[in-house]
Amino acid sequence: MSTQTKHTPGPWVINSLYAKVSDVLTVHAPNTNNAQICSLAAMRGHMDESEQTSNARLIAAAPSMLEALKQAAFAIPTTHGAFDSVNRAIKLAIGQ
Repeated sequence: MSTQTKHTPGPWVINSLYAKVSDVLTVHAPNTNNAQICSLAAMRGHMDESEQTSNARLIAAAPSMLEALKQAAFAIPTTHGAFDSVNRAIKLAIGQ
C-alpha cells in the first residue's frame, strides 16, 4: 500500500482566537504559512460548543493519528486482528 498523501502536512492546531466573536473554530497548519484546514461553526440547535471543540480536536489530531497508523501497520503482524482495521483506516484517510 502506498503511504503517500497529499494532505497539508501537520501539525494542525485549533485557533480559537475568533471563537469568542463569531462562534467559529478554525484548524490551521502553522508550518505551512498558517494554512486554514477547516472552520467549524457552533450552530445553535445542531452543535453545541463542547461538540464543536471535540470535533476540532479530532480534526487537528488527524495528521498525528495517520502517522501513528502508518507506524502500526509496519509493527502489527499481518495475522493480528487489528491489522486489517489499521490498513482500512489508512486507506480511508488517504482516499483509497
